[in-house]
Amino acid sequence: MKKISILFAVIFLFAACHNAQVKNINQQEKKNVILVIADGTGPHLMGHLMEYARLAPSSPYKDKKSNLEKMLNEGKNGIVLNYTAESIVTDSAAAATQFATGAKTYPEALGVNAEGKKVNSVLYNAKQKGLATGVLTDVYVLDATPAAFYAHQLNRKLRDGIIEDMTVTQPDLVLGGGLDYFVSKTDLENKKYADILARVPYISEVKGQAKQDDNLTKVINSGYKLAFTKQEMNSLNDGKILGLFAPVYLPPYPPADWQGPNLLDMTKKAISVLSKNDKGFFLLVEAGFIDWVAHENAPQTVLRELLEFDETLAYIKNFADKNKNTLVIVTADHDTGGFGMAYYKPTKGSENDYNAFEKFSKLDSGKSFVYEVEQKYKALPEDKKNSDTIKKIFKEDLGYKENLDFLDGINDLKKAFKTYWEKQGVFWATKKHTNAPLFVVFYGDNSAIKDNVFHNTDLFKIMNNYLKNK
Repeated sequence: MKKISILFAVIFLFAACHNAQVKNINQQEKKNVILVIADGTGPHLMGHLMEYARLAPSSPYKDKKSNLEKMLNEGKNGIVLNYTAESIVTDSAAAATQFATGAKTYPEALGVNAEGKKVNSVLYNAKQKGLATGVLTDVYVLDATPAAFYAHQLNRKLRDGIIEDMTVTQPDLVLGGGLDYFVSKTDLENKKYADILARVPYISEVKGQAKQDDNLTKVINSGYKLAFTKQEMNSLNDGKILGLFAPVYLPPYPPADWQGPNLLDMTKKAISVLSKNDKGFFLLVEAGFIDWVAHENAPQTVLRELLEFDETLAYIKNFADKNKNTLVIVTADHDTGGFGMAYYKPTKGSENDYNAFEKFSKLDSGKSFVYEVEQKYKALPEDKKNSDTIKKIFKEDLGYKENLDFLDGINDLKKAFKTYWEKQGVFWATKKHTNAPLFVVFYGDNSAIKDNVFHNTDLFKIMNNYLKNK
């Protein structure tokens, strides 16, 4: 009897050790890649975020350090160059394609090389290995950056073709804005999707910009479940999920009745869903609206978007800290605007005294997206387009608090913005992209990273090799 008891004990211990070993092997095999692209966020803007966290009276950081700075300090970092096959300065489509595929290409191209031939992306490769895949953005899901990871089009404006590619590649999760590009005017006039669109809280804003009819039918037939609100998104936990939370972009200053998620909400949901896969996942997180407002040279909204991006980084950093099989890459696709702050020699006691604290607190006062303000001003009758109206807009719509008499006599809104920000010591080199080199941080499982200077095609190789070496 004693011998039998010993035998059972040995068998039990062997089984327990075997199960632990299997579990350990599975843990080692599971790998996650989270690529975070802060669109348009060159080194000037990343530096601006870190300085704001350290110096501004209104800084929300108790320790005066942004999450971006913490990741740079704790991870491995370097510089990324992003020239294309044809140009020194890139657009988002070419940059994202080079990240996604490792192939140099030309501006406006999605998922094709310089010869226009289809190239597989890291998302596609991850899916072929059985990993979960997803893309999310706070602009529209068919925009250049997310689309480059699942689409193959000669031009980023071929949105109906991008939708078709989405139904073929089938990322498990796609979240962002852009319902306007999934329905045509004919679809709306014929009330083709009346039952579905009845769930859309922002339906009155949808214009129907798709050139082809029946795009939503293709998406639904390919197996996607649709979500139009944060609540609907959170109710979906498996299968293929397509979240469309705005006509085009998610509002930077959401109205009181806003029912959609923000960048952090979408990131939490994506990681929750994708991390259920035993083999791991690939996820693209794009803070895309930074680029849009940098094109508008709107520093107050840029700051607001940078802070939302950094809040999202905190969640991703925490996930990577708890899941050691995760590689996080944070970078930008290009710089937009050439943002900077001009030097002023301090003049003690002068009314024109100027210091960084005053600058940063003023930058935090925005209430509305500049583009929306410009459209509002443009629609006014000519006799209302004057400096008094502009000053009223600055105070009521944008929240600027100081004396604005220096705008007297300026009737052009764009000139008024330029004048205002120059007085604050803020300048923009352009409203276009620049060729500034970019920061990159590799956080988490980054032991394979050896270099410090990269071309953006190198990031594909790093991600692809990381997921391949399972």
